This record gives sequence, structure tokens and C-alpha cells, in this order.
Amino acid sequence: AFEGAELVERVCQVIDEHRRFVDAYEDYIGLALSEADVRHLVGDGKAAMVMMLVSGLIADDLDNLRTYYDLGVRTMALCHLGNVGWADSMAELKETPGLTDFGRDVVSACQDWGILVDLSHASDPTCWHALEVSTKPIMATHTKCRTLTGSSRDLSDELIRAIADTGGVVGILAPAPKTSDERGEYRLQ
Repeated sequence: AFEGAELVERVCQVIDEHRRFVDAYEDYIGLALSEADVRHLVGDGKAAMVMMLVSGLIADDLDNLRTYYDLGVRTMALCHLGNVGWADSMAELKETPGLTDFGRDVVSACQDWGILVDLSHASDPTCWHALEVSTKPIMATHTKCRTLTGSSRDLSDELIRAIADTGGVVGILAPAPKTSDERGEYRLQ
């Protein structure tokens, strides 16, 4: 519902809320801005929070992305349940699917600054375009295997391999159970 400067202001408010949460519970959690931070926090028995920007909410301006980075964002999903002007999701394809030139610049900027690119929910063309410009690992934090689910929303085996080839990782969700037998075990049908 928010756009432009109002969108950026709202995202900054949410980032601030997360930072205040970390401050309030600093005995249990810390904000991780690097791999070293994650290792240090976990080594101290704390949870490491890695802030993620969902759905490319940068109001089509790399300066906003840089602001979010400066505030602690280290992961960005290019899109979610709908398109942004420069990338499309599996839920909604643009007339010309994939990344625009600006979208390619977004992926490059993320990788230059140290923001992990997340391809979860992105359309196949968006994924392939991001992989084409990628010089560093890319990931998909939460998806399923299209071969098993038959859903175009999930990643194909080829995309899973291509992400792995960047040195990236894919977080595979288990398919939702369809039925339960008498012992309470779930089986797919």
C-alpha cells in the first residue's frame, strides 16, 4: 500500500523496530552484519539475526538499497507475491518477464555491497537473469522442488543446480502433508 518516500520511511521504521528488539534482548540475540558476527554470536550462545528485505522494496532507487544496507540489511528477496517494477515473481509475470536493466543493477549492487540475493518466489526468467549477472553466491531461502510438487512456484532441478554452482544454497521446504493414516504418519498422494 506504500510507495515512494512513504514506502522507504515505513521500511526504515520496521528496520528500527528490529534493531530495538535486538537491543532489548541483547543477552539472547545480536544483529549479524557479517559472517564473523554470526560465528561470534553463535559461539557466545546467542541467536544471530540477519535482517532481510522482502520483495525488493527499494522504491526503484539504489540509494534506498544502500540506506537499508547501512541500517543492517544483509539479505534481499527480489520479489515476493507480486512484481516490483524491475523483477517479477512466480505469482505474477510482467509482459517481458525477468529482470530489467535496473534489476540487473540491483543484483550487482547487492553483491558489491555484501547483500545476499534471495531468489525465493522469483519467476524463472528473474532467477536466470540474476544468475547471469551474479559474481557471488546466490540463495533461495525457502522453496520446494518443482519436480516433486509440480508447481511452477517452486524451483526446477536446473535452477537448484545453477544456484549451487554459484556456491549458494537452497533451503528446501517439505511438501505439506496431504493425508494421515491411523498411526498419524503423513503420506503424499
